[in-house]
Amino acid sequence: MEINEFEWLGVDWDETEIKDEVERDLAAYELALEQVLDVMDLDIEYSLESGEVMELDFEGEDSEVLLEDDGRVLKAIEHILPRMVRSLVDKSIPCNADCEGFRASHEKRLEDMAHDAAETAVETGRKKLLPPMNPADRRIVHLALVDREDVETVSEGHGFMKRVKVLPVDDPEMDDDDYDD
Repeated sequence: MEINEFEWLGVDWDETEIKDEVERDLAAYELALEQVLDVMDLDIEYSLESGEVMELDFEGEDSEVLLEDDGRVLKAIEHILPRMVRSLVDKSIPCNADCEGFRASHEKRLEDMAHDAAETAVETGRKKLLPPMNPADRRIVHLALVDREDVETVSEGHGFMKRVKVLPVDDPEMDDDDYDD
């Protein structure tokens, strides 16, 4: 087995010492996470549970740093960790990062926004265009409205951040300019 190096962090990674794949994946996540937290100089503890998606939960004095600006740092950690780990174990292992119940409250806000947009679209008969969102947030919006027969949702835009369009089903031939922003 080959030794991978995390040279840019000055860490040598020798996976030959680890026999079990789950143990190896956890060790890779812990190594990457410790490097990120060291660079960020945060007073924070974490728990990590393995699976197809690593579940990561933070708590500590610096929790507010992770939650500022609608969880921007927490989302950045979710984005960078799998890439760091991939350089160690040569496979992609996504993670869900949470701190003080942020994920649940964020999901609830997105679901509420989706239902409010659906009500507005139905009441006004006009499409409702939601703000740009990442793929995970758009998925929450689409799933929140999937069982409604009076609206449909469509993602629109290019690139990573796209907007969700909530359309009343009654009038699918509406003009594209007929939005209620």
